[in-house]
Amino acid sequence: MSIQKSPAPPTTSPSSISDFLKPQYSEAVVRLKNSLLALLALFTLTHLLPTPALYTSAWRLYRRTHQSTLEMPDW
Repeated sequence: MSIQKSPAPPTTSPSSISDFLKPQYSEAVVRLKNSLLALLALFTLTHLLPTPALYTSAWRLYRRTHQSTLEMPDW
């Protein structure tokens, strides 16, 4: 009678978990293309609409929040 040893459980290291969560190369390329296209469409639409452009609005908001209380706002 021989006693068989059970195989050792697979070890899970943090790098193998992060590798499992990473998308495949082709999927990552498709996601990147879609994100860049959506960003380009957002900037184009905000530039063409009769509202202030996205970068103009962000700059005005930034200047308003970091402005001294002694200065008058230039709206």
